[in-house]
Amino acid sequence: GLTWEVVEQGQAHLVMRTRDAIWRRGLEFAYELTRTVRLRDDGLDSITTLALRTPWNHPLSWFPHAFWAQTALDATGYTLPEAAIATGSAVKDPDGFWRLRTRSGIGGSAVVTGLWGHCGAIDCRLDPALGGGTVRMAIDRPWDHLVLWASPSATSAEPQLARMWPRQDTASWTMSYTWLE
Repeated sequence: GLTWEVVEQGQAHLVMRTRDAIWRRGLEFAYELTRTVRLRDDGLDSITTLALRTPWNHPLSWFPHAFWAQTALDATGYTLPEAAIATGSAVKDPDGFWRLRTRSGIGGSAVVTGLWGHCGAIDCRLDPALGGGTVRMAIDRPWDHLVLWASPSATSAEPQLARMWPRQDTASWTMSYTWLE
């Protein structure tokens, strides 16, 4: 396991950092990952900064996401842009919410495409049996695609961030979660 150090802590924020390195064929592959969580009156921002230290360009795929508790596989619904195309176990209900449903009821996932370049947000309508409400999820860069995942006790919407990482580069991205009701 990795060790996280608390770099900064306040009443409404926390900054943590970890790092690791491996050597392959005499070359070092190293990174430093910093996570910042800032609470707002209406939600939170989760900021990730990744410094990748390699002597070569390297592909990176990252799925920033939060998990939401639920009492049934399809208890949480997602509002997606009109252009969204979901494959897998997602179905759109009569109210316009995408929900995960499978015959087994054990778990499911769906890949949502048609979002390339989308710069907006999606809404997560949470399980009414656990208090309900809606959370708006936004990322500070254009979307590629989204993975919806669910089990009978938890669900997640996971936007993919994918890029070729130039050697010795550092980048940051922010996921924002805002309570709407």
